[in-house]
Amino acid sequence: MKLKTHSIVSALLLLLVVVAGWSISQVVRDKVVPPNVVLIVMDTVRQDALSTYGCSAQTSPNLSALAAGSRTYLNAYATSSWTSPSHASLFTGLYPVAHHCTQERWELSDRLVTMAEMLRTGGYETVAIVENPVLTKESGFDQGFTRYHTVWKMEPESRGTKTDTTISLFNRTLDEQDKSRPFFVFVNLIGAHSPYNSSGRFMNRFVTDPTIRLNGNLWPLHYLGQRKFTSAELRHLRQLYNAELLAVDDALGRMVEALRQRELLDNTVLVVTSDHGENIGDHGHMDHVFSLYETTVKIPLIIRYPSLFAPNSRHEGPVQLTDLAPTLLGIVGVDSPDVPFQGHDLLGEQADPERLILCEYYKPLQAKRAMRRAPAKTVEEKLRPYDRRIRAVIRDSIKLIWGSDGRHELYNLNRDPNELHNLIDQPEYAATQESLMAAMMTAITEYVRAPSDDEGEVDEILDEKTREALRSLGYLD
Repeated sequence: MKLKTHSIVSALLLLLVVVAGWSISQVVRDKVVPPNVVLIVMDTVRQDALSTYGCSAQTSPNLSALAAGSRTYLNAYATSSWTSPSHASLFTGLYPVAHHCTQERWELSDRLVTMAEMLRTGGYETVAIVENPVLTKESGFDQGFTRYHTVWKMEPESRGTKTDTTISLFNRTLDEQDKSRPFFVFVNLIGAHSPYNSSGRFMNRFVTDPTIRLNGNLWPLHYLGQRKFTSAELRHLRQLYNAELLAVDDALGRMVEALRQRELLDNTVLVVTSDHGENIGDHGHMDHVFSLYETTVKIPLIIRYPSLFAPNSRHEGPVQLTDLAPTLLGIVGVDSPDVPFQGHDLLGEQADPERLILCEYYKPLQAKRAMRRAPAKTVEEKLRPYDRRIRAVIRDSIKLIWGSDGRHELYNLNRDPNELHNLIDQPEYAATQESLMAAMMTAITEYVRAPSDDEGEVDEILDEKTREALRSLGYLD
């Protein structure tokens, strides 16, 4: 990988420091130290549910305020519809077919090199504050972090919530940093995840029928055929989900304010995104399993760093989570010549509609774990339609969803953004389908890597607090 222009600038500044005989404290005072990095993942947040992206419900006022001073990416995509593969792509710049952390496996192999490891080697203090119990140390997601706070294991502070604990840890991290070193802080906020009952004072903000007591999507029962939802119940769940988004947005606002109060905001590359979206009755689905529709893979992405990104700027070209590792490392001048990123450096990225987007969902072993108490024969029968791998590719607003069982779908997202009209059997789209199939196979062939021998199941070694947290989210029965 070629040394970035900003890396050369950093090297010249360092040489100037040596030649001029400036002290390190002078360099710090004059802010020649590389910028800090704060990466916030709003777990389970679909793009179209945010008022920042046009939703009529005012779900994200703080994100909108942040966007006014940032670059907003309008066509940002996860690499999967589940936490583990998307975070693995975020940390490594690789697609699931390369990093092998998928619905079939929970582990991020220690043979891979993460963004946190590279930043730590480059002189950064690295801290993670994580609310999602899928992202365990046992699963390898702590690689490269000096401190890895697992919030689900902590008792909430007096009269506070787990998110209050997260904010407290964030503030403490800012206050305790060595001012001669830049920091990288990763935060995962789980609030939008089902059950939709953690929004506190925001919980009834959007509710129109308080007589409905339902507060979870009950997705295992839905797919086992044991629970059907009325239109009123689905509307109620969407309203509760909106309240969760507002609560997550409130937490975001508190963290932005913490950076501002400490005069750190303008010298911090602040990234806000999500790992996947959510289905609440969309396409007959609940939660974020078994599908790669826009509702589960199109996500928010906003980057604030006034030195490089113009305020209130918008990028319309397709981008993915794989792009963030090379982009952030490039911005701060940490070179990574031996790391074969599969994402793009967004500093040099033009709005190219021809760029291929790739999303993957592997055989749903993760989902089956949530149904272990149901009779095995019932699970096998009800989940048979979903017992497959699926991949989605998008190019120039045409989306192909490929299924390993031969069931494929094709959508024109410009004309049909909600993916209601499957064009797979339309003769006029035959050539387009063939072209996208070929492009998908080319990408998979280019990106694939052999899995490590030691990759496998990790849920057998989880501690009871983590198991309890996973059960509360519906990941274990």
